[in-house]
Amino acid sequence: MNNDYLEKISFYTKLIINNIPDEKIRIQIGENCNKNEFHTKILIAIFAIETTFRPYPVRICENFLMFINILFFRFLGLPIFDASIGPFQLKISTGASILSIDYTIKDNFIKFNKTTSVLNYLAKIWDLNFSIKLALKYIQKITHTYAHANSNIKDLITNIGENYNGDILYSEILYRLVKVL
Repeated sequence: MNNDYLEKISFYTKLIINNIPDEKIRIQIGENCNKNEFHTKILIAIFAIETTFRPYPVRICENFLMFINILFFRFLGLPIFDASIGPFQLKISTGASILSIDYTIKDNFIKFNKTTSVLNYLAKIWDLNFSIKLALKYIQKITHTYAHANSNIKDLITNIGENYNGDILYSEILYRLVKVL
């Protein structure tokens, strides 16, 4: 890794450390993770990353646009854009897959087969406990897939970060945050 890249990782990590959620949210995450320290640290770090790069004013705008998108889906039958939503910024299709909601996707737009189940899912995504449980299931799925292939914790966290976000920089920041927590 070159110096610019390392400086970028260091800068973002320091920025995000200042955004670690308060004790109430950390406890809530820990309880939803059944006090599993590894998953708790991963989810606290992801929460901190996502709230740093998507502060609440930005989320309010995103939520408003998603609400409009849901209205178009509900009343006009239009597909929904596969956006990242909720406090853990999971793709709508990721959450639907975890919850076994039937859908098809084309050009980053999702068409759901059952309106009721998807509206229920999209309404719950902004509930912190529901979002924690959904993100935890996704992390557990990634962990299960990669745990046997990785001999060390850094590689496992890197795989979680890359699968969760798709970016190696995200993975490096995630690893550094987990070490600090």
